Amino acid sequence: MLYAIAFLFPPLAVLIVRPLQLPVNILFCLLLWIPGIIHAFSCVSDARKVKEEKKRVKNMKPQLAMEKERMKLEKQRLKLDKQKAKLDL
Repeated sequence: MLYAIAFLFPPLAVLIVRPLQLPVNILFCLLLWIPGIIHAFSCVSDARKVKEEKKRVKNMKPQLAMEKERMKLEKQRLKLDKQKAKLDL
């Protein structure tokens, strides 16, 4: 949907995803329409990549917490093994 908006009215698409880039896009659109479209496509694409990366990081947090807990338990197990080896000697 944003790509369609970027093609038909580039400043609106840039305003939605990257408001600070709006003056640059308006300048590109005033020079010729095509540079404005290219810039809008680039902004939409970058915003989509950032959104996907945030989603991936959010999904990784539970996995990282489980890995941290697993390592903690492994460390405790090794400590107990050392203590047991000491007692056996």
